[in-house]
Amino acid sequence: MSEEERLPTRPTSLPDRIKMAMQSPEDYYIVKYLQMTVERVVIKLEKTKMTIDYGEGFGQFVLSFTKDSFKNLPEESLPKPFSILGIFHGLVSKFTEPEPGFDMRKWFDYLMDIIISTHIALDFGPGVECFSFEIIKRFLHGMDVSEIIIPELNNEYFRKILYEYPAVKYWVLAHEGPRDDEIYKEIMRRDTFHLCLQPNCKISLDDVSNCNIVNLEIWYTPDTSNQLSQKDLNFFLINWINGSNPNMKSLSIKMEFEELDFEFTNNVLAGINYTDAPNYRRRKFPRSFMRHTGTDKDFIEYKGGYDFFRKDGLRGTIFYALDDSYGDLASFRFIVWPNFR
Repeated sequence: MSEEERLPTRPTSLPDRIKMAMQSPEDYYIVKYLQMTVERVVIKLEKTKMTIDYGEGFGQFVLSFTKDSFKNLPEESLPKPFSILGIFHGLVSKFTEPEPGFDMRKWFDYLMDIIISTHIALDFGPGVECFSFEIIKRFLHGMDVSEIIIPELNNEYFRKILYEYPAVKYWVLAHEGPRDDEIYKEIMRRDTFHLCLQPNCKISLDDVSNCNIVNLEIWYTPDTSNQLSQKDLNFFLINWINGSNPNMKSLSIKMEFEELDFEFTNNVLAGINYTDAPNYRRRKFPRSFMRHTGTDKDFIEYKGGYDFFRKDGLRGTIFYALDDSYGDLASFRFIVWPNFR
């Protein structure tokens, strides 16, 4: 049978592809030849489990470990899963290792030979501390991690990750417990592309005005007592007009419902020469300016807003609206348009 005859005649799920690759070395190279590309791969580490998620429509793999997997590991070795499941549209497939001795990194490399992605995100879930920091370092050795998601970690563990991976450009931080806010400010001072802070953080006007971040996203809850005020936002916009935040392309804030009153525009735009953009005018903003995307042709469409210009001629726009999808929160967004001089 020729190679062309052996190629799949229709798109298959990731589990189907992996099953085919495991049939024989010849099948493996055929599937590798037909490499599938996905925009983003998320590796989620949590208590005794690692999930490799390729996104909606592609599927995920779940590697499960026993508690003993982490004990008495030989030097430079990694835990080996006892169970590997492939999940696609609710259907579950069980896998066995292609050859003996497959640990968590060998499994990831095996899958990445077949499914290509330029954006690898690492998500630290509950109970991740069972993966010691040394295990994390061994697993990530030589891996080009673009994004780190930290929903809830103690500060010592967090700080180790922060200083071990200074080149990471995307950070999502959502720690709800006690923490040292200087950690957040450390990232804001870096040359960072995307930082999402949620749900509560002690970030001042000076922190925002002096940061080097391209896309900053801040989430507040209605009971937050230290959120940025309308006056803070006004000072931020005036500072931007005068030349601050030269790298910023987008600032998005989920703020308290009551803050969005009829005086909002007058307060936030006080002292700024602005024009109303009509609602019927639709403008496209590159999604790549706000987060990772696999194509430069991916846009977000905006209508309306309030336009003003920086002293070097760049155009900025603010939008705000009530956001029912997030309860009693409103959405404020400031964007800087490309090629509008």
